[in-house]
Amino acid sequence: ALVIDEKIGYPDFLGSCNTTELEKMYQDYVFNDSYIYNILKLLQIKSNENLRMLREPVDRRAWGSSPPTVVNAFYNPPRNQISKYNFYSLQLF
Repeated sequence: ALVIDEKIGYPDFLGSCNTTELEKMYQDYVFNDSYIYNILKLLQIKSNENLRMLREPVDRRAWGSSPPTVVNAFYNPPRNQISKYNFYSLQLF
């Protein structure tokens, strides 16, 4: 039970006023009025993220992407973690 990683609510950096990490996550997401350009840009960003993940060690403490429609707590065996996302929030920060 001590090695199970609990994830409740949201990552710590989202609850602080420090937006540096959030800005760093989305620094490549710069779009214009061209639909095709934007689609190709998203594909490029996703491709780069996937290639980067191949070269880095696995971070077991990182938050995964679970759909926001999942409101129940669940056990994720491959990650050995218990996740519970907030169903609602009175305020974001």
